[in-house]
Amino acid sequence: MTYLRSVAPEETQGKSDLELSRDLDVYDDAAARFGLRTERSRAQWAYLMLSTAGSIEHAPSIRRFLTTEPGEPHEKMQVMMDQMVRLPQLDQGRS
Repeated sequence: MTYLRSVAPEETQGKSDLELSRDLDVYDDAAARFGLRTERSRAQWAYLMLSTAGSIEHAPSIRRFLTTEPGEPHEKMQVMMDQMVRLPQLDQGRS
């Protein structure tokens, strides 16, 4: 909960600890379904779930990447995060 409040203050400011805890249970269940077991990958997943209002869980390309591509789930999560960090840089190059 502390991690999410620190990395997503705007998204968490209106949520009580109880509400955020309930959300984290949902995010954690989804992380487990994708095989995410490390604390870091689960925290990253929780951030993505929070910032997309849960829609990332249902995105076909994300589901396919996490479930069918080779590699450990926590490694694939890191690849996803690295790619997302680069997205704004790519957009700036197109302007």
